[in-house]
Amino acid sequence: MTPLPEIKALEAEIAQLRERIFDLGDRARLNVPHDMTGVHVALLGASNHLGDAEAALRDVGRL
Repeated sequence: MTPLPEIKALEAEIAQLRERIFDLGDRARLNVPHDMTGVHVALLGASNHLGDAEAALRDVGRL
């Protein structure tokens, strides 16, 4: 079983990456032409998926 400190470190790293991608999505929404909304939507989707991974690691850390 993976030691808890390693799980917590991975969870924190994913949280930072999720925040960065969310910020990129906001920038894309503001700066990319409106006919290319797929860029901002894809980035927000990626941020949401990373949030799911973060939550899964948090749940493992509670075991």
